[in-house]
Amino acid sequence: MLNRIVFLIIFSFSTFLFSQIKAKVVGIKDGDTIVVLLDGDQQKTLRLAEVDCPENGQPFGKNAKQFTSNEVFGKFITYFPTEGANQKWGKMSIKKHN
Repeated sequence: MLNRIVFLIIFSFSTFLFSQIKAKVVGIKDGDTIVVLLDGDQQKTLRLAEVDCPENGQPFGKNAKQFTSNEVFGKFITYFPTEGANQKWGKMSIKKHN
């Protein structure tokens, strides 16, 4: 029984570790949507997980975009796709990890 628990812990950790992706933030679309540059100069639009900000054109939309820009623009991030990634909008939900 203990062997199974140890196996599950190691398997879960290794799956989490290898699903992480490193990228540089090269664009901010709005307060909860960023553009990253992946290996091979491929750009990908990502939606921040568990973040809901006003859209451009809505009250405080510019403030939300500026806040996100101040926090991550030009920085390298490590992220992993979350479950239920939003494919409807061509984006992937992420969580930032340092």
